[in-house]
Amino acid sequence: MLEGRRQAVDLGLGQAVTAGHLAPGRHRLPDLGLGERFLRRVEDATAFMQEYPRGAPIMQGAARGKVVSRFPYTVLYSIEERGIYVLAVAHHKRRPGYWRSRLADR
Repeated sequence: MLEGRRQAVDLGLGQAVTAGHLAPGRHRLPDLGLGERFLRRVEDATAFMQEYPRGAPIMQGAARGKVVSRFPYTVLYSIEERGIYVLAVAHHKRRPGYWRSRLADR
């Protein structure tokens, strides 16, 4: 299914993502509106992943990572038979590699 370079695919979100960790207002940010801008950039990254599933580099094993533009975060995901599964939205410096156990669980 995911052979081609460009195609629309389904997107599945991991439990940490769907549990509201990316909800606006969850994090207190000094700049009003920064949280909304962050969410838009994450949405841009996931849209890219859906259109170009193999467009981001492999980070480890089957996990790929799409950098969130203008923020020190990467959306980590795996390509699965039914589409794309988001493992984590990980900060570049905080708790590096914490998402690796999620890849093993897949």
